[in-house]
Amino acid sequence: MPSQVIGSQPLSPAAFPLLAVNNTSLTTEGIILIPVVVEGQQLPATFFVTLNIDEVILGRDWLTDNGVVWDFATQTVSVKNQRLKLRIKPGKNNSYCCKRCITQTDVTIPPRSEAILPTYIIYSRLDGQQPSTLHLSTALNAPVNGLRVARTLIDGGSGSAGVRVCNITERPISLYRGCVVSPLQPVTALSPSQPDSEASPNSSPEHIRPILDRTDPSVPSDTKHQLGQLLVSYSDVFSRSEFDLRCTEIVQHRIDTQDNQPFRQPLRPQPRAHLPVIDQLLDDMQRHGIIKPCSSE
Repeated sequence: MPSQVIGSQPLSPAAFPLLAVNNTSLTTEGIILIPVVVEGQQLPATFFVTLNIDEVILGRDWLTDNGVVWDFATQTVSVKNQRLKLRIKPGKNNSYCCKRCITQTDVTIPPRSEAILPTYIIYSRLDGQQPSTLHLSTALNAPVNGLRVARTLIDGGSGSAGVRVCNITERPISLYRGCVVSPLQPVTALSPSQPDSEASPNSSPEHIRPILDRTDPSVPSDTKHQLGQLLVSYSDVFSRSEFDLRCTEIVQHRIDTQDNQPFRQPLRPQPRAHLPVIDQLLDDMQRHGIIKPCSSE
């Protein structure tokens, strides 16, 4: 039974934990005795009250005790020998129902601050086809104006989770118990890459090997092996040669000369013996794309 349906009615403690058919653990607030009315006939029923569902679910024991028979051919259900015609609930179809998380208690987020909200997970569909190892993620959501929900990974087998939010306003924001924080989306967990147990410093790229060769002899072999793996994983940030400088697109350097006019300055004379070396260096830099010919006059 959804907790929001019960309201403030008194509950009795549950004698055992509540699990869904896919072994998902549900948060149980207690049990309550409520009659189910079928064609004017009141049939007693014991319901577990939980915040993790949003529709009433009749258990197998109740269906057995009341002789419920579902006739798929005629789309009818017989309860205590009374036949009832099944109807499609408005707004429902065969698509996968959306999961969401709601606040467990009333909470206030101070201005310009972050907070981790304790939430309950609402499962709109609990069937055996859904794996108990399902992983979920919050969406980029704003439950109220000025409150942003961060991406949070959630274990699909848990009935509760902590969700990080950020109040970007200059005023406190309050959420009441049961407020929807974010819809939940299924995500796929990537298997971690396995390190090569046969890898050794000798198999490192050529431009990384000199760094390892200069390692102090007192460094243990296992530490040196870990250093080699670290350097290999970041080998792209080390220059492979004198001219492997590359460029970045993260920032752009700009020289603001304001209203100053450019002026021409002659090259400073260099010793004649150095000119071939300078010319060779400039040719190498131009060939590797470090410099380019000047177009000014």
